[in-house]
Amino acid sequence: MRGSAAFRVAVAPGGALAGPWVQNSLWTRARAVPSLDLRFADNKSLVDATTGAQLVTFTRASSGTYVDSQGVIRTAVTNLLLRSEEFDNASWAKIAVTVLANQIQSPIGTLTADEIIEDSSTGNHYVTGSFASSVSGTAY
Repeated sequence: MRGSAAFRVAVAPGGALAGPWVQNSLWTRARAVPSLDLRFADNKSLVDATTGAQLVTFTRASSGTYVDSQGVIRTAVTNLLLRSEEFDNASWAKIAVTVLANQIQSPIGTLTADEIIEDSSTGNHYVTGSFASSVSGTAY
């Protein structure tokens, strides 16, 4: 993002947030301001329309949450497939294929996707791994 900004939070008697920048009723009810609030609905993009530059880079080490269309806070989906971006790892069994790590452009534009090349033998060619069991009735 261009520039920098500092915000001051004013808390009125009774604990309500005050200030002209408080536009979200959820913030007011929770008496808190999130550390990250992206306005995807405003322009459907985080790319600067003038320069084409990405405006935000965000990572986390834990599961995130979001508010669904009914106003319910939900846990974001987590990838439970271990080594899903490392097909060259020894945990994956490679049958009649060679895996070259970080050879292809990934969906996010970085050179981090693995290339899987089948050999010249006949028969099946694949990469497989052992997966954890799941419990019926549990949401993952």
